[in-house]
Amino acid sequence: MVLKHKGSPSGPAAMEKVVATLPAPGAIAAASVGVSQVAVPGLRTTDVVTGSPRTIPGGIGVGYMRVVSADLLEVQYINQTIGAVDPGIVVYDVAILRFA
Repeated sequence: MVLKHKGSPSGPAAMEKVVATLPAPGAIAAASVGVSQVAVPGLRTTDVVTGSPRTIPGGIGVGYMRVVSADLLEVQYINQTIGAVDPGIVVYDVAILRFA
């Protein structure tokens, strides 16, 4: 099933791709989560974001990506291992969807 935005039957009014480099939140304890934020100029609180890491350590997953406030992107990391893991710096390809 394809869902379309109620205000725009053809989809988003604009879509932009950016590359965001996020520093890790430090070592994430076993079976825990960590959050990292980065400034993305022009990001709006009404934007919808989705992204894909170019590389990420084994055992680390991405829980969510969201707009926290204007110009600020947040990513949650999930450590699925039995030991602490520091994801390091992670580069993401981020799609920003802006609906009219």
